[in-house]
Amino acid sequence: MTGFWRLITGFGEAGIFWIAVALVLILIPSKRKTGLTCAVSMVLVFAVTYALKFTVCRLRPYDACTEIIPLVKKLRDYSFPSGHTSFSFAAALILMRLEDRKIWIPALVLSILIALSRLYLGVHYPSDVIAGFLVALAGSAAAFRLTKKLREDKQPV
Repeated sequence: MTGFWRLITGFGEAGIFWIAVALVLILIPSKRKTGLTCAVSMVLVFAVTYALKFTVCRLRPYDACTEIIPLVKKLRDYSFPSGHTSFSFAAALILMRLEDRKIWIPALVLSILIALSRLYLGVHYPSDVIAGFLVALAGSAAAFRLTKKLREDKQPV
């Protein structure tokens, strides 16, 4: 299972997959406003996640307990909250609000799998993943409200 979880966690590396999703949506005229809302959500969530990481300064599980052997290369940043989780859900929760099921269900499933991968691979505590989700929930709600006028404007962006 380790290979599977490494593959899944790769979709969350540096947010590249989710940034690509937002960019693809921005390039499709009928999905542009959704893509822009995803981008705003990810920017907000990124800022909050990293502010919390460097405020809380929680050691990763393998740094706090040397018996834990991570199944990926050791990371140099802090554990709380999970950036993979927060960034994934920042996009998926916007897609859930603005797109139909064939788009948001796979995004939500992938986000859940990414969050679980962080636990399996030994790089986060469960509370890191839960906090990452909560940051994304708040950030995506704020982005949804901030971009409301953009989405209601009848003129193409």
